[in-house]
Amino acid sequence: MRQIAFAGAVVLLFASAADAKTLYKCMSRVGVSYQQTPCLPAARTVLTIETAPEPAPTAAELTQRDRKARQDRAESEFLSHLAGTDRLATVQRGSAPKNLRQHAGNRSRNDTACQAAKVNREHTLQRVGLDRNIDLLRRLDNDVEQSCGRC
Repeated sequence: MRQIAFAGAVVLLFASAADAKTLYKCMSRVGVSYQQTPCLPAARTVLTIETAPEPAPTAAELTQRDRKARQDRAESEFLSHLAGTDRLATVQRGSAPKNLRQHAGNRSRNDTACQAAKVNREHTLQRVGLDRNIDLLRRLDNDVEQSCGRC
């Protein structure tokens, strides 16, 4: 079943908008390969597939895809906000919270360490998602407290 799905993906990958193409599945000592040219003499042709390009999407389909993409982005942002994982992206883009915003020339080493600890905490929380436990949260908060002092 996996091979059929992979072959389908490969067919779509190699289908061009110009005209139909032939896809060759070749088996050699090295392994299996999919290609647009006939197999080399050292390889055996296992399968040939005639591919046809997919028709270009209509204006209505493009509009529907765009609407769905906007809706998906809005839902993703909402769920990210509910999960608390949207804060890292804000810090990384440079629009950090007020207590993290300072001019580079005025930033002391302590402030830099504090900001790094906060970014590390947010990055770790985003990476683990909902697999958080109290020990992880306590460790991350302690790291921030040590770097920033009591907030």
